[in-house]
Amino acid sequence: MRIRIAVVSVAALVALAGCSSSHHHDDAGTATPATAVSSSGSTPTAISRATPSGAAGAGKDELVAAVRTYSTAYFAPDADKGYAMLSERCQAKTDKHTYGQELQQSVTAYGHQKLKTVTVDRLSGTLGTVTYTYDNSLLDQDGQAWALENGAWRYDAC
Repeated sequence: MRIRIAVVSVAALVALAGCSSSHHHDDAGTATPATAVSSSGSTPTAISRATPSGAAGAGKDELVAAVRTYSTAYFAPDADKGYAMLSERCQAKTDKHTYGQELQQSVTAYGHQKLKTVTVDRLSGTLGTVTYTYDNSLLDQDGQAWALENGAWRYDAC
């Protein structure tokens, strides 16, 4: 039983992390502070990370909202909502049924998780990277790729 739990835990962590560590969209830009937003929606706190000047405004707010919505769907688990938030590229790599199984495995392994912080690292045009944290630090995401498709931010770290 312990081996099965360990295998499910590793599989869930890999599914959540995707290939975010190797799939970065780096663009040169003017350095400005990124913003960390607590899960309670309290006043943003400036932190020192290089962010292109295009990261300000509604695009940044929409990206943070998308990350929150995706994370909630992921740990609900709500496969329909989560899968709809995958980029076209990520949807082409997995079907909804398999994706739903991955979400269920994550919830079985880690329970229903909530975001602690969300930080937009970079935002340039239709590409962004985001770092976010959970109560369980094993699930924290660093520099996760997101893409703006058809007017909505989509998880692109597959």
